[in-house]
Amino acid sequence: MCMRFFVTYMCVVFPLFMFAISLPEIESELIASVKKINYWKAAPYDAHENFRSFDSLYIENNNLKTKILNYCVTYPAMLNYPFDSLKNYIDVATSDDNKFRIYSWWIGEKDKMEYFVNIFQYEAQGKVYATMINYDDEYDPKGYYSEIYSILLGGDITIYMGYFHAFYTPKDFSDSYQTFQIVGQELQDSIPLFKMNDSIMSSIEVLFHPVSQSRFTKKLLFYNSKRQQIKIRQTDNFGMILSKYKKLVFNGRYFEYIE
Repeated sequence: MCMRFFVTYMCVVFPLFMFAISLPEIESELIASVKKINYWKAAPYDAHENFRSFDSLYIENNNLKTKILNYCVTYPAMLNYPFDSLKNYIDVATSDDNKFRIYSWWIGEKDKMEYFVNIFQYEAQGKVYATMINYDDEYDPKGYYSEIYSILLGGDITIYMGYFHAFYTPKDFSDSYQTFQIVGQELQDSIPLFKMNDSIMSSIEVLFHPVSQSRFTKKLLFYNSKRQQIKIRQTDNFGMILSKYKKLVFNGRYFEYIE
């Protein structure tokens, strides 16, 4: 997954957000928006009505994106608010240092592909920002984030690993760790963090066929923060998940593959 460009929002307040509301009220409003999205995603196909359904889904997704992007900077406390009810509708992953959060939701299927929206909220230099990937096709993200881990490299340098679940085709799924770093006021991605022989990588990935996934293999990458180790499931040549793992150990700068 390549994420090179970001459009960042900071303290942009539109008339819609002129009047202060509480965080529980924000949560209720976001849930109501998600329910509208789910309604249009589930709308039965009809040749005459199909365009209206897609238009409505597009509008409701844009409404939710606008609300989250602006609420994130207008109400910085959102970064630490639990959103327990909202998590029943979308994924909200938060780093263990509470400085980085990702809001992800499924917007629907097109041409047998799954599409998602991911919004990134983070704290930098005492301010809270919100951003999303600046894709040419705004529906390009084909996955969501479920967890975020923070890795200290020494001093005040922190690298974040986001657990990303991707759905490229009906037969090609992927679980990976994607890396991020807050530098100044910007969120940067694709940070070198993994090492295998002479290769330095910014992500590690398990590509697999979904037919081999069961409730015992829902999670394919495991990070042990106390031991500073990563275990990653292995697959065969057909993408079938095996019981074997590879291990990576943190050497102070990189997670390095070991036999």
